[in-house]
Amino acid sequence: MEYFIGNYFCKIDTKNRLAIPSGLKQQLPGDGKDPLVINKGRGGYLDIFTKAEWKRQLDTLMELNQYSRENREFIRRYTNSAIVVEPDGAGRLLIPKFLCDHAGLNAASAADVVLSCQPDRIELWEEKAHAASLEEDYDMDAKIEELLGGLKKGGANE
Repeated sequence: MEYFIGNYFCKIDTKNRLAIPSGLKQQLPGDGKDPLVINKGRGGYLDIFTKAEWKRQLDTLMELNQYSRENREFIRRYTNSAIVVEPDGAGRLLIPKFLCDHAGLNAASAADVVLSCQPDRIELWEEKAHAASLEEDYDMDAKIEELLGGLKKGGANE
């Protein structure tokens, strides 16, 4: 699997359509023409997955014990808002209102957004919320040491 790279600043128009920037389209299956899955993110943003990555997410969920009420409720809540979105003829994604509301995107006027690439997904943020999330106190050096310091050769475990 190829990983996504970059941050892209763009707009959602007044009809909740998002034009995927060309640099990001090149990283998507079918050069941005294939359907994608959009779901509520955990922090006031939206997660955008390729269909293959969404399947991997679901495969992981299916490893949970389905006889556990807590697991079923978690799966239900996690998957409840997920939708498949097909790009239109102009390569735009129509973001449903309920998802725009979750991410704080104002449909009355064009919204400035950030497409923040993570290795396995793309986060869709309202631009000011994204900037605020990065301003939160976070000791990156300490986290690098804590999370990656034990890895061999400064990279992935062998």
